[in-house]
Amino acid sequence: VRIDQEPVPYDLEVVVNKRGLLDVVAWLDLEEYLAGDLPSEMPVAWPEEALKAQAVAARSFVLRMAKDRRSRHFDVD
Repeated sequence: VRIDQEPVPYDLEVVVNKRGLLDVVAWLDLEEYLAGDLPSEMPVAWPEEALKAQAVAARSFVLRMAKDRRSRHFDVD
């Protein structure tokens, strides 16, 4: 699979959801997800302790979503 001529750097799964539509699920480990997500949530120029706090909050959010969505085929969207 490619996006704008570049290969997608992670594993994908295509699943038919309950409404009969397709969900495309990208499989990433937690740290890889956070590395891509955190810079979009706050500027990297902010104080280091603020960045650390945001990382804890984001990690906690993802883990909670994964627990709540155990019956689904994805954790966050």
